[in-house]
Formats: sequence, C-alpha cells, structure tokens
Amino acid sequence: MSKTVAKHNCLHFNGYKPCKYKRLCDGCPEYSPMGKRVLIIHLGAMGAVLASTPLLPALKRKFPRSQISWLTSSAGLPLLSNNPYIDRLFTYNPDSESALLVERFDLLICADKEPGPCSLAVRIRAVEKHGFGWGGKGNVIPLSAKSRYAFELGIDDELKFRRNRKSQPRIMTETAGIKWQQDGYVLELSPAEFRSGEDYKRRVGLKKGDFVVGFNTGCAELFPYKKLSVNKHIEIIRELLKRAQGVKVLLLGGRDETERNKKIAAPFNGKVICTPTTEGLRRGIVYENCCQLVVSGDTLGMHIAIGLGKLVVAWFGLTCEQEIELYDRGAKIIAGVSCRPCWQQECDEKIKCYDKVSAAEIVKAVLQLKAKHFM
Repeated sequence: MSKTVAKHNCLHFNGYKPCKYKRLCDGCPEYSPMGKRVLIIHLGAMGAVLASTPLLPALKRKFPRSQISWLTSSAGLPLLSNNPYIDRLFTYNPDSESALLVERFDLLICADKEPGPCSLAVRIRAVEKHGFGWGGKGNVIPLSAKSRYAFELGIDDELKFRRNRKSQPRIMTETAGIKWQQDGYVLELSPAEFRSGEDYKRRVGLKKGDFVVGFNTGCAELFPYKKLSVNKHIEIIRELLKRAQGVKVLLLGGRDETERNKKIAAPFNGKVICTPTTEGLRRGIVYENCCQLVVSGDTLGMHIAIGLGKLVVAWFGLTCEQEIELYDRGAKIIAGVSCRPCWQQECDEKIKCYDKVSAAEIVKAVLQLKAKHFM
C-alpha cells in the first residue's frame, strides 16, 4: 500500500477529513502554502471587533501569502462570518484554547484587555507579538513597543479624551506594526443574504428611487446613555419627514428595541417601518443594508453601518468621537455638554448628554449628505 503524501502547510489541509477539493495532496493543483501564520485575539465589545477588521486588508497587503486565524466570542462570530480575509474563525472556549496553545504562529495580535485572552496571548507561541498581555504582577501589559500607544490610551484620560486624534482602526493597525492606509471595515453579506434584503424591500414597499434612512434606536446595556430617548427620535423623524421629499424611515435594533420602536413609530401612522428585531444579528445586518443612511449613537449599529459602506450621522455624548472613522461618508454630532467625554455607565446630571443632542443638527446633516451623494 502506497504512503499518502500530506502537505501540512497547505491552507486547505486539516488532517481530519478530505479538504474541500476532495483530492490527495500529492500533485494537487490547489496546493496553497500558508506562508505567514497570523492569529488575532479579539473577543471584546462587538463594535470594537468590527472596528478592528480594517487590520485584515492591511495584514494581507504586508503578507500576501498568509493564513489569518481569529479568536473571538460566540457573540462576535456573526460579525466575522463570511469574511474573505479570515481563513480560520475560532470561538473562545476550552477546546479552541487548547488547540491554539499547541500551534505556532509568526505573528500574534491581542486587542483585548481581559485576563483570559491576555494570559492566552502570553502563553501561545509566536515569533512576534503585539497588543496586550497579562503580566506576572496581575495586570495588563503591552506586548511590544508598537503597542505602547494603545496601552497608554487606556490608562491616561487626558490622552484618550483630549490629545488623541487617531481612530480605532488606525490605532489597531499601528499596534500591529503596520502603516495606516485608511483601510475600510470588512463586513460582507452572502449572496443569499443580499437577495433576502431585496425581497424585504419589495415586501415593505421600498422602491429604487427612495432615500431610506435607518434609525438605530438602541445600545448595549453596559452604556445605557448611548441611545436617544423615544421622544427625541420622534422629534427628529417628524422634522426629517417634513423637510425631505422621497425619504423613507426604517427603525433598526435588536430584541430589546421591539417595544421601543413601536412607540417611536406610533405617531406616524404607518409611514415609519419597524424592521424585525428578533431574528438575530445577521438578519439585523441585512435590514440595515436596506438603508442609504443610518442615524445612530456610538454603538454596534453605527459600526455595522460603517462596515456596510453606508452614509452615517453619528451622535456622541459620553464617548470619544475622534476614535470613529467615518471614511468621509458621514457627519458627527456632538452633545452640547461640558462633561463629555466621560465613558461613565451611570450619570448624576439632571439633563443627560443624550438630551443635549440637537435634533436640528441631525436633520441638517442627513439632508446635506443626501444632497451631496444622491442628487
């Protein structure tokens, strides 16, 4: 019996079952050497995970022949699925941790600051490491000199709130030791998802010439002040519909926004469409893709809009607007409060920052972007 030749350094080889080409390795025309083996560890906030995807085209530009693996949380998986740059996508669990500890990488980048992923970043074998690790004294450490700026940004409020002018994608790219070239987010729908979005638009009466504005109405529970009030949304939508012809409004959000969106839509007698909110994150991305422009706070919905290449009007209260890259396709509206940014989860102020966001400025920004890109 002849001995099978196995090419362990091929991108398509897994050693468990035949690869997708159903051929033995010896003489296979699809043989593709891995080249540089890169591991990204990023479990954190889902918006931050999506804001790190510009690193992927930057890596491929620097290492055209490479295998890129990404370790993320189960919540982050839908944001990274169907990503053409990721060769292997892992969910953070004991099995994936055990497997990665056996492997060897040329480059490791850890974007998280939690003990679990940081300690894993220290233990995994890699020739070069950037980002964050866990030190012997029980705290976060930078893994390289190039990681120092991102590290200091986390411990120096004056740097983060006042002096920094770099966006999250730029910081992530430079932390990995790569020159920033304004690479975009990578968020791609499958052909089936795109078709389902077109079907949805037909069902709800959206036509080719309509200018569809989506309002992302919610935010994560961790920072409840990243969303506007129901009344503020109603105020903005009413003024927008009064001033703009051919505008259709979609309300976007997840399960927690179901009743909230019904309240926002109620005064408009069917003129404002509530998209489904209980079908999961990938379906939510499909509905957001039905819009030409999205209005949002600094939330996952905003990052999804950026990733889909939409026009974006983003408002900022407690967070740092300079960290958000809109790629010349949007406008930033800043809450009129002196205490921002603060990144606080609780607030004692009688008037919250979201109440000091100007509805007139948001409507003006929407109309200006519409006139610039769709006239």
